Amino acid sequence: MYCYNCNLDVDAQAKKEKKNYSYREHHFSIMEEIFYCPNCGLELVENLDDDLARIYDGYLNLFGLSLSSFKKIRESLHLDCKRFAKALGWAHKSIYRYENGESIPEGEYLSVYIKLHKNKDYILEKLYQNRINLTNDEYYDILNRINLKFDIKSRNVILYILGKSPKHIINIVKILFAIDFYSMKERGKAITKFKYVKMQYGPNIDKYVDLFNDMSSLDEIKICDSLEINGDLKNQYINNINFDKDLFTKEELELINYVLMKTEGKSAKQLSDWSHYFKGWIDTDMGKEINMKKYAKYFDINNL
Repeated sequence: MYCYNCNLDVDAQAKKEKKNYSYREHHFSIMEEIFYCPNCGLELVENLDDDLARIYDGYLNLFGLSLSSFKKIRESLHLDCKRFAKALGWAHKSIYRYENGESIPEGEYLSVYIKLHKNKDYILEKLYQNRINLTNDEYYDILNRINLKFDIKSRNVILYILGKSPKHIINIVKILFAIDFYSMKERGKAITKFKYVKMQYGPNIDKYVDLFNDMSSLDEIKICDSLEINGDLKNQYINNINFDKDLFTKEELELINYVLMKTEGKSAKQLSDWSHYFKGWIDTDMGKEINMKKYAKYFDINNL
């Protein structure tokens, strides 16, 4: 490395040291490899851009992020810069600057990245807020591209169910089970992308707790009441936003409405007891996924 004090190229001596920095009123430390001149002992500057990048990374690490996080977050949603900017209602150039380390997001912009890093489905909340600024083609193009933990059409079936009346989790899950197995039996395909596993009280959605927590955190649904069911306190939910009718065919809506009519007024216990007679539940080991294609032919909603 070149020592400007000695005006010589020197064999720099490297030492690991913790250096303290302040950025945007935040204080943090970074363990760095510092280079010194063996002749005069002064610290040598390796690359100013690299030094700045380390400071930015040290600052972003306070929030669980790094300079590389911005691009990774966008790519995890399967969106290019233009569509990502449209979904958030931001300028396209801002996305480019963040991903190339030309500037660091602050305030609300940084908060959005932090939330997306923790839960990529948060993109839906921003998309809902910004829909008024998008054409229908742009909105559905983004919806069809983003990679969610629980896909948008499946979530909208829940919104539709809760739009009819408030329901407890057990009721919601059993209605979804009926919708998908009835649809598979009648049409050869389910309406949602949920997987159903054998649990004590009948077929249940795999990772259903994550699903309802996720939808609650995005204000898609909200708790309106609680009730003790089978010794457990269960929340009753209502939808907080309207379901998107354009995601469904007329045939799908008719099928959903038929299942809702058949399950109307049935208690959680009645639905659970009914689901215990289903051959798919009986044959499957506890905690294992019920094979929908194999067992749909045995599904009978008319014995409810």
